[in-house]
Amino acid sequence: MGLHRKGVGMEREMRRKDRKVSDEKAWEMLETAEWGVLSLASAGGEPYGVPLNYACQGKCLYIHCAIEGKKIDMIKENDKASFCCVVSAKAMPAKFTTAYASAIAKGKVEIASDEDKRKALKLLIEKYCAGLEKEGLEYTEKLYGITEVIKFSVESVSGKSNI
Repeated sequence: MGLHRKGVGMEREMRRKDRKVSDEKAWEMLETAEWGVLSLASAGGEPYGVPLNYACQGKCLYIHCAIEGKKIDMIKENDKASFCCVVSAKAMPAKFTTAYASAIAKGKVEIASDEDKRKALKLLIEKYCAGLEKEGLEYTEKLYGITEVIKFSVESVSGKSNI
């Protein structure tokens, strides 16, 4: 019943086009946000969203995690994913609105190759541990065998802003 509702399973145009930002601006938001929410679904349709930190390079997002767990299980079942980041949000009660800027990426997820895993861990250290790159790389090397990296290949990106 629910799968046949209008808009479910098909792309809709953005309703508030006056708040749409360029794809370049949406990418800039993805590159600069501190964290985001990865949304996955199992083969059976069970939804799962998890806030996490990440790094960007090219048209990919990289996310570190344990070598086993719910994210890994779901990725093996269904490679489609969405990722949302909010770079700013402030309630404006007197105007009955929120000032915000956010971006959403859609694409496919997979377990990263060894080459991408090493690159991603370096990117994460550079983003979140500036000035501690040497120590960070030593740390990630110690935990390399129990660390996984998810590669999110972005197929489309969009963003909105009310700032």
